[in-house]
Amino acid sequence: MATIANLAVNVISNTGSFNKGMSQTRKTLADTNKSIGGFGGKLKGMAIPLAIAAAGFVAVKKAISQVSDAMNRLDREAKAAESLGLQIQELQSLTFSAQLAGLEGEQFITIFSKLQKKIGEAAIGTGEAAATFEKLGLSTDNLLKMSPDERFLAIADAIKKIENPALQAAMATKLFEEEGLKLLPMLQSGSEGIQSQREELERLQGTLSKHDTDKIQDANNAWTKLKTAAEGLWNQLAVALAPIFELIANILTEIVVWAVKAVNAFNKWINTITFGAVAYKEWTLETNKAKKASEEAMIQAEKQREAEEKAAKAREALEQRGIKLAESLRTPIEKYTDTIKDLDMMLSEGVISWETYERAVKKANDELEKSEEFKKKEIKAIERQAIGIATRGSTAALSAQQKQVRIMERIAEQNKLELEESRKRNHKLDAIKKNTGSVNVVRI
Repeated sequence: MATIANLAVNVISNTGSFNKGMSQTRKTLADTNKSIGGFGGKLKGMAIPLAIAAAGFVAVKKAISQVSDAMNRLDREAKAAESLGLQIQELQSLTFSAQLAGLEGEQFITIFSKLQKKIGEAAIGTGEAAATFEKLGLSTDNLLKMSPDERFLAIADAIKKIENPALQAAMATKLFEEEGLKLLPMLQSGSEGIQSQREELERLQGTLSKHDTDKIQDANNAWTKLKTAAEGLWNQLAVALAPIFELIANILTEIVVWAVKAVNAFNKWINTITFGAVAYKEWTLETNKAKKASEEAMIQAEKQREAEEKAAKAREALEQRGIKLAESLRTPIEKYTDTIKDLDMMLSEGVISWETYERAVKKANDELEKSEEFKKKEIKAIERQAIGIATRGSTAALSAQQKQVRIMERIAEQNKLELEESRKRNHKLDAIKKNTGSVNVVRI
């Protein structure tokens, strides 16, 4: 009863400012109608009363919302208490104790419903609860004679008497399943603790009787009927206004379709511009990449050409050194033989005259003879040395004599080769002289 009284006080206090603001607004409007010329000043004077009225309207709306929520909650609790065989005050007090233990109100209602079912099963000899009640020292017949809240209090006292906390937890789990551990602090307080919490709830909220909850249910039923009637009104208005809404919808549809077409055209235009910009950007990037790649390729080609030229020059210099080295190592016979081959080839091809050929051959022979003369002088010197050493009868004379023999053999072999080459050359000269008339000789 106290709860409803508190709600009424809240509504009255919240609507007081609204009524006061509306009274001031009406008075200001009346004063405004008396004098049009003072409308500006009156309008300025209306600002504060209108603000007060608006604030009051908001407060009234909030109060009505809170009252509506409270009515719905009380209606649900009353129906839940009725289904459990409890008075709403009894259910609220037990729920309050469960909330202090850490459970939600809906969770406790579910737990309490399961307990009622287990007591019924024990009474008809089914389920496992009968054995648990027996261990707790509770008779199923006695539990059936109690009211639902008294049964819960009896179970709490029985669990409180158990000294071992582990056994308390086991019994609570047997009766209340998984939620039993959460409910254990409430059960451990026993009926005395639960009763003290009930008194605390009455101090905080007052008490509610079945008469009070019946009025709440009647009010909720009235609101439900009002909502149903309002829905019917809106249904009839919807039917009456359907053609108008259809016309408006068709017009708006055409407008939307036109807008969609305009937006699509705009998007196409934007996409075309964007595509062109992107294509130009990509073309510019590709062009720059190709230009950069071409420049890099030219740089690499120039570096490669310079490296090749440098390598060619180094190779040429090395080859020249090789030619000089080979030339320095050639013997007079080799030089003479190569000179004669070159002269023979030039003469046969007609690039030199016969006179030039003879002069070149003579010069080559002179150079070769000079070389042979030098060798002959060296041989004579070795012979004189060998004869002197032999006269003295030393061992070195024999070694020098053997060396002389080897030199003589090598010179004889060279002379043999030179004679063979000379014979071939004379034979070739005879052939050339016979065919002089058919050879086109170039004068040098």
